[in-house]
Amino acid sequence: MEDYNNLTQQEWLTLAQVAQGADLGIEATQNLIGTFNEFLSGRNFGDIIKYPPQTVEFFQIIREFQHQDHRLQEIKLMVRDTLSSPPKPSHLWEETIKEISLMGDKQRELFHHLQSCFHWMTDLLFDMKFVMEKMLASEEENRNLKRKIRSIAEAASKI
Repeated sequence: MEDYNNLTQQEWLTLAQVAQGADLGIEATQNLIGTFNEFLSGRNFGDIIKYPPQTVEFFQIIREFQHQDHRLQEIKLMVRDTLSSPPKPSHLWEETIKEISLMGDKQRELFHHLQSCFHWMTDLLFDMKFVMEKMLASEEENRNLKRKIRSIAEAASKI
């Protein structure tokens, strides 16, 4: 975690400033603060809670993950995993974000493959049902033909 003790009160950002900097609405910013509060270092300055300037970048990253179809709880787990691992030099953060993004892409790709397999299996089961119904109908027709042949043979033996 970073040390924010050296920041002056003016350097800390209000909710409205965070929302404006991250290009979010107030309500969306409040929701993100509620969801990610455990990772934020908000401080009380009288009646106002303010956040360090890095909060804007944090919310921009979260918004980018949301645009990549990650759910907030999934993002929260990624943030928690990232923060629980040993600190990385700042030049590696970009690589970490790319790795997390690639991981999400791979998860979506796997999901689509599984979905395709499911559809393929559904089609296969439908085809198998169709073939089984045809086979049963064919067996029934075969039994009927054998009965007719027997009755013709019996009738022919009486002639």
